[in-house]
Amino acid sequence: MADIGQGYHRLIEDTTLQLRFPAAAPPPPPVPFEGPSMLANAGDLFWVVIAVFAVALAAVAMQAVRTRGRPRPATRATAAPDAPLDAIHVPAAILADADALAAAGRYGAAVHALLLRGVTLIQDNFPRALGPSHTSRDIAALQELPPTLRTAFAGIAAHTERAVFAQAALDAQDWTACRALYAGLLPTRTRV
Repeated sequence: MADIGQGYHRLIEDTTLQLRFPAAAPPPPPVPFEGPSMLANAGDLFWVVIAVFAVALAAVAMQAVRTRGRPRPATRATAAPDAPLDAIHVPAAILADADALAAAGRYGAAVHALLLRGVTLIQDNFPRALGPSHTSRDIAALQELPPTLRTAFAGIAAHTERAVFAQAALDAQDWTACRALYAGLLPTRTRV
């Protein structure tokens, strides 16, 4: 046991070892939260609101300058309020491809061609109404379009859905009905 006691005393007396440690300083007190410095002063908040308003005003002005000089989409006038759609003649040149498909007995493809022509006509006359993801049912329900145009387009779309999605065969009577409905899509300047 003498060896342990001597070893202990040698260890305690060794000055190269640090056996006593000074007391640690206490941590600093927490800093209270004062919020973002930008909003700490009510004057700064005022300038932030003014800056946001100025940016919004500049965006509106840029949009007005960008659209100035462009013609507004014309609303389509009907030929006569009580005229049936089949009484309106559609120039043959407009429907040459669809007529050729119908003449070959491909009535479903012909009606589909009418639908695609109808989408193009609506896009030309109501460019702000159509979006890139509108389906034919979406287009037929657009409130920006005149009711007669919506009705005509919905009729053509219904026949196209039968031909394309239901794989139902269309006949000459379906084609004749759709060709008459197509006249309701035409602006009055193209009607003869």
